Amino acid sequence: MIAKFEKDKAHYVSKGYPEAQVRLDFLNPFFKALGWDIENKAQKPPHERDVIVELSPEATGRPDYNFRINGATKFFVEAKAPSVALDDINHILQAKSYAWSTKEVYFVVLTDFEEFRLYDASL
Repeated sequence: MIAKFEKDKAHYVSKGYPEAQVRLDFLNPFFKALGWDIENKAQKPPHERDVIVELSPEATGRPDYNFRINGATKFFVEAKAPSVALDDINHILQAKSYAWSTKEVYFVVLTDFEEFRLYDASL
């Protein structure tokens, strides 16, 4: 995945490469390689799935990925296109707000695949 990204980096970091595509091309395969059942191959019912993936490209107020173990959310991931600055305070607050809204999740990842930022939202 890294070699693929580096090979065509100019394309992937351009404004023409959208968030939805980075999720399909890089983030889904990345988390799958880490052992997460992104596609629900185990065919678990919605309340038992390991990963809840937000499919809507529109702003929904929900994180892009909700990672769970035994039905309990452990962390959220908010994805952005590589052309978007991850140090933008609005993106950071957006990601942290998902954890703040639960009071049960304390970690959130903000990523564009090129960079992964882990935030402690308990602070």
